[in-house]
Amino acid sequence: MPVQIVGSDVGEERVAAECLKRILEPHLSSIAELMIIVGARPLGENVEDIDLLLLGTFGRGVNFKGRLADTTGRNVRLVNLALIVEVKGHTGPKVNFDAQHVKVLYSKGWEDVTNKVFIQSRVLPEFLRRHGQPVPRFSSLIWLQNYTGTIPTSAVNVLGATFTADEFFAAVERVRRPQQDGGDFYIAFTKNQDITTIQKVRGFFHQRIPPTKLDRKRLERICKRLISEQKYGDRLGTQLLVFRGRGGSGKTIHLLRLAKDLYDDGNRVLFLTFNKALVSDIRRLLVILDISSHGFDRSVHISTAHSFFIEMMGAWGYWPPEARKRNGEFPAALYQSKKNELLQLTAGENSESIRHDPIFKNAPHVFGWDYVFVDEGQDWPEDERDLLFTSFGFDHCVIADGVDQFIRDDISCDWTTPAPKKQIVPLRRALRMESSLCYFIRGFADEAGAVWDQEVNEEIKGGQITIIDGPYTRKCHEEIFQQHREDGNEPVDALFCVPPAHKTQPPMLADTLREWGYSVWDGTSKDVRDTFPTTHGEHRIVKYHSCRGLEGWTVVCLGLDKFYEDRLEKGLKTESRVLESPQEHALRYAAAWALIPLTRAIHHLVIQLDGRGTVYNICRVLAGRFPGIVSWRS
Repeated sequence: MPVQIVGSDVGEERVAAECLKRILEPHLSSIAELMIIVGARPLGENVEDIDLLLLGTFGRGVNFKGRLADTTGRNVRLVNLALIVEVKGHTGPKVNFDAQHVKVLYSKGWEDVTNKVFIQSRVLPEFLRRHGQPVPRFSSLIWLQNYTGTIPTSAVNVLGATFTADEFFAAVERVRRPQQDGGDFYIAFTKNQDITTIQKVRGFFHQRIPPTKLDRKRLERICKRLISEQKYGDRLGTQLLVFRGRGGSGKTIHLLRLAKDLYDDGNRVLFLTFNKALVSDIRRLLVILDISSHGFDRSVHISTAHSFFIEMMGAWGYWPPEARKRNGEFPAALYQSKKNELLQLTAGENSESIRHDPIFKNAPHVFGWDYVFVDEGQDWPEDERDLLFTSFGFDHCVIADGVDQFIRDDISCDWTTPAPKKQIVPLRRALRMESSLCYFIRGFADEAGAVWDQEVNEEIKGGQITIIDGPYTRKCHEEIFQQHREDGNEPVDALFCVPPAHKTQPPMLADTLREWGYSVWDGTSKDVRDTFPTTHGEHRIVKYHSCRGLEGWTVVCLGLDKFYEDRLEKGLKTESRVLESPQEHALRYAAAWALIPLTRAIHHLVIQLDGRGTVYNICRVLAGRFPGIVSWRS
């Protein structure tokens, strides 16, 4: 048969695919091959599943009469097809045409469908490129299944409730203008062989991530045990909720547990963090849990704070669209000045008054959230706190406060004073690390002049520390990961933390691991950090600056002494506290930074040292203090 439907067997999208097949199939020759993929999932990318993905080759082509200025009444030949189709079931009153944009109404506000399919058409090629596949230039259509009204001529990529095959081909012509070869007009999205290649690997679009043993433990903590006996959700909407604890106390798990409860009750939750690697990690967990991250009825959406506030400023008209392209660097000065302007605009407003503004109603992707969760709230600037409170209300915010885990600043943001009603939940017990790791971390903090006063969870026995004095060799790697596998774990269950590039010696770790024959998810690469690992065999690598909130059964801290030295240099350049010398401040600053990667491991902490210095000396002391759990390798 010329038309083959693959993918999801149920749902509105499947019904739409069957309908499209009935419309198109009579007009295709016997050698045509049109594949309709239902619910195509570009796994690892930050987009929803694609309703319908059409990939077709048509032999000598499908002929139809053109309708554009140059082609009116002339024969046009459709050679092949690479088309995204977004299906919407909204009726007339819930459909709005705004210039060239189509919007549909959900309970939280108007979704810009035109912008949605535009993003999908940009992301899909990146997904294929990462999988080593040909990359057609995709176009997109919007199918309003229940809309029987007039469609403006400006809405060139929109189909109404009923259409013929000729009208479908005319819509394809509008989104992909024909080329001319002599006196003939034709439309080709790419080479036929490229379409055929992608059709053969359609399994890429329906990958699922089976949970590893470690994933299952994390999911159990999220779904069942952690705070099921608490009634935090009962008081949401009436007070600010703050989870407060040091590294390893389970703040992120508390947030995710509560977010899932709210999602199950039909809410939309926005989860904000400054850490792109954590965004990727949580997105991967949401995929495993089958929780929608972009739904307009309910969802848990994870975003970096910078991206979110840029969207907020853009909704108010304060962010120029071309700003991020300047010099390829983040425009920090512009970002700050536009935040100040937005704060001045919304001064005197509150979450109740601001909800009546048309801007609020017309940008549900920015404002249509029932609750906002903030990760590492201690590290936020107060102006961003104020924008969240003004837009959503303090009583619809949930904060994770890491006490002294600073990355952006050395001054803690106070979330509680502006909130008349609040509940602070202290997390005093170490939730992540096995007990032996806790004793080692506490000893490191004492020796380095930092504070780590978490209560050791004696119910979680075990833990080991390996200190490598010298290079991280292939032999070391194989021995460490043989044990990692024997413990029932996959490579993706481990985590590598690496220092800033200027503190490392080539070759880079990702390149080295690939030379050794291993797969890598390199979170230090700008081209990769917005995705997440999609197979169990990938070794995760992140910079030390991006490891906060992450965890691994085995965590390898490469060049920890180099990272400590880098933070010590940074600390000497930052302002010290009252009654604290610059040297004391720098030592405290560097020690607090070192504790972040040291608290990422669950069972096996590996510390690799490049030379002598403070970290080397501390590790020597602790190796002597804890000979039963610390293994020293030269």
